Amino acid sequence: MDWLYIFLGVLQGITEFLPISSSGHLFLLKKLLYTKELSLSFVLLVHLATLFSILFFFFKDIKLLFFDIEKQINLFFKILISLIPALIVGLFFRSFIEQSFETNLVASGFLFSGILLFSLFFIKQKQKSLEEMSFLQAFLIGLMQALAILPGFSRSALTITTGLYFGLSSRSAVFFSFLISLPVIAGSSLIDFLSQSSPLSVSINYMELSLAFFSAFFTGLFSLFFVLKAVQSHKLKLFSFYLIPLSFFVFFIL
Repeated sequence: MDWLYIFLGVLQGITEFLPISSSGHLFLLKKLLYTKELSLSFVLLVHLATLFSILFFFFKDIKLLFFDIEKQINLFFKILISLIPALIVGLFFRSFIEQSFETNLVASGFLFSGILLFSLFFIKQKQKSLEEMSFLQAFLIGLMQALAILPGFSRSALTITTGLYFGLSSRSAVFFSFLISLPVIAGSSLIDFLSQSSPLSVSINYMELSLAFFSAFFTGLFSLFFVLKAVQSHKLKLFSFYLIPLSFFVFFIL
């Protein structure tokens, strides 16, 4: 059995939700350890696993939103507004993004994410609910998510930190961050799937795919729990002490 796929599933589950950039770390992995291209079936499966992690972890919140839309209509429209920047970037800048995996950009993403997290040392967290968040603030959080499509820029770091700057409570900031990531992850995976002439690879056996899926799913759940606790205990900023040195390593050594 090839344990590499379990390792990559764990890596996906951890880096997708922790504020350290999954795309940036997969880039580093290919640079330092592994040069073989991953099959599309593997990539789609681990992304599906992380989607299920979000749905499982926030099931009650998501159920309330989508099964009681009349009561949650305000939040529903804020979610739609937040998705506009990512939709524009995905439609018109996709080819640029696909060609943007180069060392200096990844390092810049790590540095920007780290500085943003470090800035949390200088703000006081508040307790605003998502209902109190303005439509403009929802759009700006979505703008940060669109920026995080670039490699090295952490989606969770950018969106959660921006939510905290706007005064959202810990759970509200984390929930909104990962809620708006659902259609982005699903949409990008669907585009990747449809863009292939032979979408599914048979080069990996079902056992390896299953192990990759479940390793990504369970580590994703752990990461979501860890991020929520880190935000609630005001420790999310500590990830800056990992990202900023990492950016200099990528800039000057890699």
